[in-house]
Amino acid sequence: MKMLLYLAALLAFWLHNIQAVNASVIDDSGPNPLVVGKAFGFMMFGNDGFMAPGIENLTVDGCKVSYETNGGLYSHTIQKIYISYDLNKANWRSAVYQPDYVNNIVWFEIFGESGLREIRYDHTFENEDELRMGVGFLGLNVGPQKDIKIQLPNYMTKERYDRAFLDLTEQCPGIQGGY
Repeated sequence: MKMLLYLAALLAFWLHNIQAVNASVIDDSGPNPLVVGKAFGFMMFGNDGFMAPGIENLTVDGCKVSYETNGGLYSHTIQKIYISYDLNKANWRSAVYQPDYVNNIVWFEIFGESGLREIRYDHTFENEDELRMGVGFLGLNVGPQKDIKIQLPNYMTKERYDRAFLDLTEQCPGIQGGY
């Protein structure tokens, strides 16, 4: 009788643990946050990805990516910058890879629906109007936007960019524009 009870307890323990492991392994119903984070991080910051200095509190939830960074050069007025991307709102057909040979840089731009990128700030301005004027003067944006413009690192080849772009578009199909 003791042996039967022992086997039943062992079977219950085994079934409980195996079911939990299998459920987490099998669940592939949505985008893989690891692939999205690595591909988009590479496109944004190069080899370091989201491990670049100054990036804090990274969150990848499906195709929504958000992180914080300090105010950097603007720290006298802006303490934290909160940046979020909803890649479900990207129109990947509108993506542009554009070399600027005169300045030896490459620009990558994605267009989509409002909210594709959103920027918020912790700031020392007295009100929202002062914030908008201040960040406008500094060349920064505030609120939801319809585009993402990235200056790619010099070492990023077209092949590496294409691989990251393909990984990202496979995970996050975005919106389908007519063209």
